Amino acid sequence: YNEYKSYLRMGPDRRDSHGPSRSRYSDRGGGQRMVPYQPRKIKGPATRRCYVNNLPWDLKWQDFKDHMKQAGVVTFVELFEDPNGRSLGCGLVEFSSVDEVKKAIDTLNDSKLNGREIKVKRDEVRFYPKVPDMCGPSPNMDYGPPPGPPSPLPPYNRPPEPYNRQPEPYNRQPEPYNRQPEPYNRQPEPYNRQQEPYNRQPEPYNRQPEPYNR
Repeated sequence: YNEYKSYLRMGPDRRDSHGPSRSRYSDRGGGQRMVPYQPRKIKGPATRRCYVNNLPWDLKWQDFKDHMKQAGVVTFVELFEDPNGRSLGCGLVEFSSVDEVKKAIDTLNDSKLNGREIKVKRDEVRFYPKVPDMCGPSPNMDYGPPPGPPSPLPPYNRPPEPYNRQPEPYNRQPEPYNRQPEPYNRQPEPYNRQQEPYNRQPEPYNRQPEPYNR
């Protein structure tokens, strides 16, 4: 149990002052993503369930159910297990009513089950233990040497399809040209300018010759 608590606190890849922490998941490779445990069987609402931890490792579900019957009618129980079928020391209990859940928390918390004090709480995911994610492999997992070259593909002997596409006929007719020229109706302006009469008279010649006095 102490080993499992150390695993929950530090994870499979952390190290403390006493050296590397060993856990049951340490052989799965470093870098495995950890997710909360997913219940596999129990399907009832969370308001009618209790989360119980600090259970004995060798506890059977029948003994677990019989012990929780002291609080009311137990409709289902599930013990959390790792992929190898080993107990994780915790589980869920489903009662027939919400009042029985409150009674179980009040009366069965810190009760003795096969010599161990169990802890009874309301069902919340934050209490679930972290387990490796089974949906995806570890990023550091060694898959061995790469595979050899692929076998050559058989020759492609598919005959070409005949080209039977016919060109579309060109049926577009040109639009008729119906635009008429505009008539030219501009009239010339009449020329009404009158010529001015010439009334200039010549100046009379009145210059007298100068007398010769030499």
